[in-house]
Amino acid sequence: MNNVNSPYHATLQMQDVTESVSHMTESESKNNKKTLTLYTIIAFFSFAFIYSQYMGGVNTSGLSDGLSLYIAFSFWLHFLTFASVAFLVIYFVERILVRRKKIRLVLFAVAGSLLTIYLYMDSKIYSIMNLHLNRFVVEALTQEDVLNEMGVSPKLLILAVLPMFLFLATHTLISPLSRFTVATFSFGRRVVVLLFFVLAVFVCIDKLLFSYFYFKAQPFVFQLREAPPAYVVPHPYHINKLYGYLLGNDPEINFIAPLEGLVAASESERLDYPGNMERNDIVMLHDYNIVMVVVESLRQLNIDSNTAPFYTKLASETIRANHHYTGGNTTHFGLFSLLYGLNPYYFHDFRLSHVPPVGISLLGENGYSVYSTTARTMRWYDMDKFMLGRSPDTFIPDGGKNYERDKQVTDRSIEIARDHEKTGKPYINFILYYTTHADYEHPDTHTIFEPEITGRVDYSDEELRGRDRQKMVNRYKNAIHYVDSELERLVAGIKKTGAWDNTILIVTSDHGEEFFEENSFGHNSNLNEYQMRVPLLMHIPGKGSIDIEKLTSHMDVMQTVLGEIFNTEIEELPFQGRNILSNDSGVVYVAKAHYQRPGSYAIVGNEQKVVVNLQGGFLEIESVSPAGEASQDGNSEMRRGMIGLLKQTQELRK
Repeated sequence: MNNVNSPYHATLQMQDVTESVSHMTESESKNNKKTLTLYTIIAFFSFAFIYSQYMGGVNTSGLSDGLSLYIAFSFWLHFLTFASVAFLVIYFVERILVRRKKIRLVLFAVAGSLLTIYLYMDSKIYSIMNLHLNRFVVEALTQEDVLNEMGVSPKLLILAVLPMFLFLATHTLISPLSRFTVATFSFGRRVVVLLFFVLAVFVCIDKLLFSYFYFKAQPFVFQLREAPPAYVVPHPYHINKLYGYLLGNDPEINFIAPLEGLVAASESERLDYPGNMERNDIVMLHDYNIVMVVVESLRQLNIDSNTAPFYTKLASETIRANHHYTGGNTTHFGLFSLLYGLNPYYFHDFRLSHVPPVGISLLGENGYSVYSTTARTMRWYDMDKFMLGRSPDTFIPDGGKNYERDKQVTDRSIEIARDHEKTGKPYINFILYYTTHADYEHPDTHTIFEPEITGRVDYSDEELRGRDRQKMVNRYKNAIHYVDSELERLVAGIKKTGAWDNTILIVTSDHGEEFFEENSFGHNSNLNEYQMRVPLLMHIPGKGSIDIEKLTSHMDVMQTVLGEIFNTEIEELPFQGRNILSNDSGVVYVAKAHYQRPGSYAIVGNEQKVVVNLQGGFLEIESVSPAGEASQDGNSEMRRGMIGLLKQTQELRK
C-alpha cells in the first residue's frame, strides 16, 4: 500500500494543481479575448456614414480654422461616445447570451436595424428642415395631411419607410458575419475603465470649450447644439456662474442674466383668459362681413406686380402693412397668433382646453355665422377643434390637387357671400389657399416663370441647393400667380353680390418659405426674413389707401378688425398686439416651431433683429442682425423687447 504522505504522491498532487491552474488560466484568457467581427465593422461604418450627414447642417463659414477644427472634434467626439456606450451594451448582451447564438443574432439584427433606421430618418429630416426626429415630428406624422404641411413629398416618405425593411433585412443577413473574425484582442476591466476615463476627460474638455464659446457669445454654439442628436450641453446658469467667476462679467458679452420675477411659470398654473373683460359693455357698431384669406407659405419677398398683379393692385387701394411678420414660422403658431391675437407661447394651453378665441366668440354672440373654407383639413395639431370656435360651418374639398381644391374654396366662398347678402346676416369666413405650399404644383396656364422644376419634387435632392434652386423658386412663383388669380375671382364674386362695401377683407399668410437661402427648405426651421415676413393687406369699409410703415404682427390683426366692429377700447380686449391703425409701435415677436411651447423667438426691431432662447428662466441671445450687440441699456429698443417678451409669456398666468 502506498503512503499518501510520500514525497512522490505530493509531487503528483502538485502537478495536478499546476495543470488545473494552467487550464483555468487558459480558459480565463480565452474568455477575456474579444473578437472584432466583420459585422461590427460594417455596422460601425454604416452608422458613421449616416451620422456624418449631420455635419452638413453646421455652417462653418466665417469661422477660423481653429474653431472649424473644434466643431469637427466636438461633433465626432459625440459620435464616439454614442458608439462606445452602444459597444458596452453589446458587450454585456454577449456575455449574457453567450450560449444562445441564435437569439443573440436576432437581437443584434433588430437593435442594429432600429438604430440605423432612426439615424437614417433623422438625418433626412434634419438635412431638409433642420428638425430632428423628436416628439414634434413624431406627433406630426400622426396628423392628417402632415406631409403636405411639412413640405415632405410621398417620395421622401417612401425613402424613409423602405429602409425599415431594408436595414432589418441587411442586419439580419450580415449578422451571421459576426462569426467571421477580423481581429482578436484581450482586455480586462482595467482597460475598459481606462478607456472610458480618457473618453470622459475629452468630453469634459469639450463641454468646457463649449461653455467658454457660449459665454463669449459665439453664435455657432447654437447650431452646433442643435445639429447632432443627443448633444448634451451645460445649463446657461452653470456656464454663467463658472466663467463669470473665472473671467468676470464682461459688459460686452451678449448674454442676458435672469430677470427677476419673469421666470417661466409652471405647467400647473392656469390661464386667465379672457380675463376681466366685461362683455355686457361691448356694443356692435358695424356688422361688417369678415373674409380672412390665408395663403399657405406665402413670403413677402416674391410678392410683386409680376407674380401677384391683382394683389399688388388691390394693395394700392387698401391698407397695406409694408413690414409685417407672422407670429410663428409654422402653421399652428402663425394661425394661433392671427386668430387669438396672442403670443404662440400659449398655443399648447388652448389646445388642451379647446378654449376658442374671444374674437370669434364675440362675433358669434352678436349674430355672426362662422365659416371655415379650407383647401386642406385643419386637423394639424387639433386646430379644427378650437381655433374657429365650437362648431364652425366647415368646407373641405373632397379631393384633387391643391390648385383644384383652391378653386373649389373660391367657389364655395362666393356662394357664402351671395347667400348672406340675401339674408343680410353678417358672417366671418376663414379661407385657406394651398397651392403655394410644397410642392407648388399649379395649372400649366400659369407657367409664367421659366425654367421650373416639373413633376414630383424630391426635397432631399442636393441640386435644390444649387443649380435647381431657381427652378424651384420659379415653380413657387407660378403657384403664387395662380393663387393671385383665385383671389381676384373671390373679390370679383363678393363685389358682384354688392357686399364689397360692407366687407372687411384680410389677405395674409401663416408663415413664409425658404429655399435654402440660409441652408434650410420650407419653414419650421430658421427665424429669418424668408420664413417670418409675410404680406398683409386689409380692406376696411370707409378706409382708403393707407401705407403702414411701422412693424406689424399677426397678433395685431384681430384686434384691429374688432376695433372697427365694436365700441371696445384697445386695452379692454384680451390681446397682446397693437391696433394697426393706431400710433402704437414697437418690436414684434416670431416664435420658432415647436410641438408644444416655443422656446426660441426672433425679436424684430426697426434697426435690429435678435434671436433669443428661453432657457429655464434665462434669456440667451443666439444671434444679432445686423452684426453687433444687443444693448443691455434698459432704455434700448431691444432691451425693452426682451423684457416685453418675458412679460407676454406670463401675462395670462394666474
